[in-house]
Amino acid sequence: MIIRELNLTHFGKFQNMDIELGPRMNIIYGSNEAGKSTVHAFIHAMLFGARRMRGRAAASDMYSRYQPWDNKTSYEGTLIFEYEGRRYRLYRNFYREEQSVHLVDLAPGREIDLPGGVISDFIPGLTEENFKNTVSISQMKTPMDDQFSLSLQSYAANMSMTGTQNLHLGRALDYLKQEKRKLARSSAADSIAELTEKIRELETDLGGGAAGGVGALTSALAAAQSRQKSLAEQQARCQVSEGMLLQQEMQLKQELAQIKETQAKLAGEASALRAAAREAGGGERSSGCAEPQARRAAESQARVESPGRGKSEWQGRQEPRERGESEWQSRSNSEASGSFKLGIAVVIISILAAIMAIFFKGRLPSLVLYSIFAICVLGLIVGILAGLRAFRSSYRSVERARESSDAWPDTKDNMDDIPDYAWGDPETGKENTENDRLQKSLQQEARISRSLEENARKIRRLSEQKAELASAAAQQNREYEELRRQLEKQNWEQEKRNELNNRLEDYREALESARAAQKQINQELDCVQTAQDIIEALSSEIHDNFGTQLNASVEKTMQEITGSSRRFSLSRDFKISVDNSRDYVDMDRLSKGTTDQLYLSLRLNAAQLLFGRRSMPLILDDTFAYYDDDRLKALLQWLMDHYTGQILLLTCHHREENILEALNFDYNYVNLDSTQM
Repeated sequence: MIIRELNLTHFGKFQNMDIELGPRMNIIYGSNEAGKSTVHAFIHAMLFGARRMRGRAAASDMYSRYQPWDNKTSYEGTLIFEYEGRRYRLYRNFYREEQSVHLVDLAPGREIDLPGGVISDFIPGLTEENFKNTVSISQMKTPMDDQFSLSLQSYAANMSMTGTQNLHLGRALDYLKQEKRKLARSSAADSIAELTEKIRELETDLGGGAAGGVGALTSALAAAQSRQKSLAEQQARCQVSEGMLLQQEMQLKQELAQIKETQAKLAGEASALRAAAREAGGGERSSGCAEPQARRAAESQARVESPGRGKSEWQGRQEPRERGESEWQSRSNSEASGSFKLGIAVVIISILAAIMAIFFKGRLPSLVLYSIFAICVLGLIVGILAGLRAFRSSYRSVERARESSDAWPDTKDNMDDIPDYAWGDPETGKENTENDRLQKSLQQEARISRSLEENARKIRRLSEQKAELASAAAQQNREYEELRRQLEKQNWEQEKRNELNNRLEDYREALESARAAQKQINQELDCVQTAQDIIEALSSEIHDNFGTQLNASVEKTMQEITGSSRRFSLSRDFKISVDNSRDYVDMDRLSKGTTDQLYLSLRLNAAQLLFGRRSMPLILDDTFAYYDDDRLKALLQWLMDHYTGQILLLTCHHREENILEALNFDYNYVNLDSTQM
């Protein structure tokens, strides 16, 4: 490859700068800041592009460094070169918004496709890495990159095994290292440690909590609910009894009011009779009828003196009456007893049916169960009403008997207690009748008053019983609520334990998956490490063969340049050591000029290995700053005699020009200072 022309349309400080080059030696002279490094960078950018970096590196990358000073959007250039006897033009637009590259074969005018946009797509082996580490040399940059040794080893391995350049040991090792980093980032070790810690914490929490107690609390709650129901039933019975007593009290008060009304009526009638009697008595005295009055007084005196006769007469009238009342009372008591027994039977049957329905509620349909409950409630109501009716009938019979006994004392024991007015007038009987009725009403009033007092006592007892039941029910409700709260708390704790158990199972499954993934990653890491070990072993083997040959070539080149024979040792990473007859010492102990000569020899021999007969342009950008005149003369002599390719020597000195003139070598001279005037 020979570069014929450089057209720096807009690149760095240059605008429309054209440089023509010769096929062999070219001296591009320029003072400091004349643009020599810019020309060197232009050749590099035209061949491989000007990459734009990211982040902080973008401030000093090639793209930013060599943007045109006046117009940053116009960023382009052209390079014309010869390759294998044909001339080509390479155009490139570097502006990031309009990047493009075109390669044209000038003879037919046909454009050649560059898929990757770099010259290596057209010239095999001319990669950016090979170019930078062989034929492109800048001042103080004669050493090669560390990874370039792997490129040479890859090239040697490919050429010896396949005859191609497809295999690249450096890229293979880089790929394996990237895979290792990727696998290390995806490692599940941290996840396994985290899951293990979470499982340990959950197992501790589950081990410290209570596992039972729900069944016992449920049983206690059911017992408390049963006691609540029993107390409610007792309260209901007390309420019913109190209602019955209040109703009975109301009836007694109504009867008492009627009796008082009757008493008032009887009192009025008695007053009327006494008034009539007084009037009648006054008439008899005025008409001289004193005999009837005397007769009534005598009879009254006789009754006082002989009370037995009146008593016997009363007993005669009373005996039939007592027999009738006894028969009626017996019949009433029999009917009341039958009704009461029937009511009790209905109540018992209803309660038993309700209990059986509750016992079999899980087996009966809801409709049947509700029907049974409705019938039981109806039976309870009917039974209670029948019992109340029988109770009232019996109570009235007893009261009637008591009234009879109260009105007329026992003839055997208390006949003397009967007042005289009770016997009445045997002729008229009017006074006796009114007195009997009045006495009977007074006795009924006393009886009802006693009944009311008894009723009040019963109501007070029921009120006290109700208060006790209410207090017991309140206490039972508090106990029930406490048990229910404990049960809810226990159920909540049980749900929490279940949730923790589920989470524990999830963590255990995740841990198993993480361990399986880690096992897979470890296997892949082992495979990657094995591949890396194999490649490194292959690299060592290649270096033992290839490095020995390259080392011999470098020794030969150094001998041709310097005229003296010295032994060198080339390491795997292209570090050179010098044999000082006792051992090999690092080349840093040599002079800078000798070091530059060694690396230049290594680069030239590596270029010959990579490119062979396809010689590439050798670009030397102020490379000889540490060379003395003799060393520089020897090197230029060797280059003109042994290097068959094009040479571009960029310098700010005239030594190279004078030496070439003295050696009588032809060269092409370019003065950057004069071209910019």
